[in-house]
Amino acid sequence: MRKILVSVLGFAAAIWLLGYGYGLYSSSQSPFARLSPTEIQQAVAADASAIDAPKEVPHDPLPDRVMGDAKAKVTLIEYASLTCPHCAHFHKDTLPKLKTEYIDKGLVKLIWRPYPFDGVALKGSVMAYCLPDSQFYPFISAVYESQEQWARASDPEAELKKIARLAGLSEAKMKECLDEKSGWAARILQNRLDADKKFNVKSTPSFLIGDDKIEGAQPFDQFKSALDAQIKAAK
Repeated sequence: MRKILVSVLGFAAAIWLLGYGYGLYSSSQSPFARLSPTEIQQAVAADASAIDAPKEVPHDPLPDRVMGDAKAKVTLIEYASLTCPHCAHFHKDTLPKLKTEYIDKGLVKLIWRPYPFDGVALKGSVMAYCLPDSQFYPFISAVYESQEQWARASDPEAELKKIARLAGLSEAKMKECLDEKSGWAARILQNRLDADKKFNVKSTPSFLIGDDKIEGAQPFDQFKSALDAQIKAAK
């Protein structure tokens, strides 16, 4: 099964398909999703067994990168894939409003968590976590802002690396992080498994606001309603 993880990491192109209805990027639209949760778990375990020490590193939880005041009482968690067009739509059209109305005012904090459907999204997520904390969200934003360009390039991975270098990721650090021995890819895959198991996340973007789950790039007003209720409850 270790070969499965290697093949996932080796995908050369992202899937660029638009969803239907209210904007879900479904697992059926990506070759990465052909791996069942069991197969992904086996790939994670196989990757761990290939690492000399410490073997538990790939299973450590991913560190949360917070946008906004870490002390904000209300948390908006986003599960997203970097190759998901609806995730890009949310980041370009809805997040700026949420940032102005809630995040910048210290009312809400955002935590972006990777839910990659393909190898390009997986590698891009690794690059994001290997950047300094201060560059995490600028990189995510730049990736989504320019998604239509890099995702359609002949070599999407090379274009992602260019964005990461501009964000401050050195060639040496990038090579180190993308190496399977770093454990980053396995931890990100484990994060996807955890989202499936704990929150029944099956598509991107998916959002958690307290006990509420919002699926798809919904209008601002739907987020506002859920956030206002959580803020009121937190007082």
